[in-house]
Amino acid sequence: MTGLEYSGTEVSEVITSAGAIRCEAVVGATGLWTPSWWRMQGLEPTMTLGEGEQAEQRPLTEYWLAREGDYVLPGVGLSGNAGRAAPVVHFDQTAPLYSDRDGELITDEPWGIYFRMGMTGGGIVGGGLPLAMGPDFVVDPYGPDNPAQVAGDDLSEFFTSGLAFMLKRFRGAGNRWDSNPNGGVLALTPDRYPVTDWTAPNVYSIIDAGHGFKMLAVGREAAREILGHRPSPLLEPFRLSRFGSGTTHVVSKSPYPWT
Repeated sequence: MTGLEYSGTEVSEVITSAGAIRCEAVVGATGLWTPSWWRMQGLEPTMTLGEGEQAEQRPLTEYWLAREGDYVLPGVGLSGNAGRAAPVVHFDQTAPLYSDRDGELITDEPWGIYFRMGMTGGGIVGGGLPLAMGPDFVVDPYGPDNPAQVAGDDLSEFFTSGLAFMLKRFRGAGNRWDSNPNGGVLALTPDRYPVTDWTAPNVYSIIDAGHGFKMLAVGREAAREILGHRPSPLLEPFRLSRFGSGTTHVVSKSPYPWT
C-alpha cells in the first residue's frame, strides 16, 4: 500500500504497488507504521494533550523495544508440571536490583520482570522493562534481522538477576544460564491505550498500543461499529478526542509503560 485516492472527503481508492483498488471504506490497523498511515490521510502524526495553557504536543506514537527471551538453567527443579497453559507471573519492585553475576548495581529505579514456565518445563520464558527507542528510531527494516530491534545480553543479566532477587533457587547462577534474548518493537499512544476512531468519513483507524490479546475484544467492537453504522459505547474511552479534552486514561504506577 502506497497511498489513498480521495473523492471529496472520502477515500475512493487504495493505491498499492500492484495498482489501485476501489473501495467503499478503509480500515487501517497499521501498528508501527501508524505515522505513515496518518500522513497518507493528510494528517500530522501528533496529538495535542489538554487544553489552553496546559496543552502540549506529543507524537501520536512512541516506539519501545519489548525485551523478552528464553532461559534455561539445569538443576533448579523446573519441571513440566505447569502444563501448556502456564500462568504468567508479574513481579514489580522498588528496591535496587544488583547483578547476580558480579554484584554490580543494575538499577535503583522501580523495575520489574514477568515470566512463565516454558511449555516443556525445561526453562523459563520472560522479559524485563522495555526500552524507549527515541524520536530518531527507524522502523524499517523491521524484524529480528535488525539488531536494533532485538534485546541483547543486558536483558539476560537484568532478567536472571530479577529472578534471583525474587526466588532463592536462582541465586548465584550467574553465567550458568543458557540465554536466548529476543523481543520486538511496540508503538504506544501518549496514554498507552488503544485508539479506535473514524479519521475520515469512510476511514476507520485502529492503533493497538501493544495490547496483544486484549485487541480481540477491541476488534470485535470495532467490527460491530463499522458494520452496524453506529458508535459502540464500549469504544468511547478510546476515541482520539480524549487527548484534546484531557480525558486520557489513568497513569499506572507500574514501571511498565503499557499498564
